[in-house]
Amino acid sequence: MKDIPKSIIWDNHACMPLRPHDSTFLPQLARLKKSGIDIVGLNVGMDLSPVETVLALLTSFRAWIAEHQDEYMIVGKSEDIQLARQSGKLGIFFDLEGGMSLNGNLDMLQTYYGLGVRWMLMTYNKNNDLAGGCHDTDKVLTSFGCKVLTEMNRIGMLPCCSPYGRAFSTRNL
Repeated sequence: MKDIPKSIIWDNHACMPLRPHDSTFLPQLARLKKSGIDIVGLNVGMDLSPVETVLALLTSFRAWIAEHQDEYMIVGKSEDIQLARQSGKLGIFFDLEGGMSLNGNLDMLQTYYGLGVRWMLMTYNKNNDLAGGCHDTDKVLTSFGCKVLTEMNRIGMLPCCSPYGRAFSTRNL
């Protein structure tokens, strides 16, 4: 019988406290690793988080992971997932809930990507510069939102639109 490769077990969005320079909760990642998860997305901000906080969290989380590189690894591309798995490490990438942390600047996507952000929601409950949130007035994907999606596709960042169907209704097609 041919060996069947083990499936990748992916936790797409783990929320930790959004407190820069406080890594006391990060050892909880060991529970994910012990349970057999191969890769996890750590949230580093949402539309309510100021850009300075998002950047401070990225800096703090990256420093902690570097201090614990025997157990954890930042993954930036698909090959890194296999490398982390083969070396017995938990692969980690970062995510953002909403595009407010771009501050209307498309170039911020590249900055976040360079720091390990690989997944971003377009909105987080309320309307923003990109699209309409599910708890706000009806607003479709904006022209800036279209540019953001195009740039995310170009650099390889995953856009998440799942909880915000209003922005991606058939009226936009």
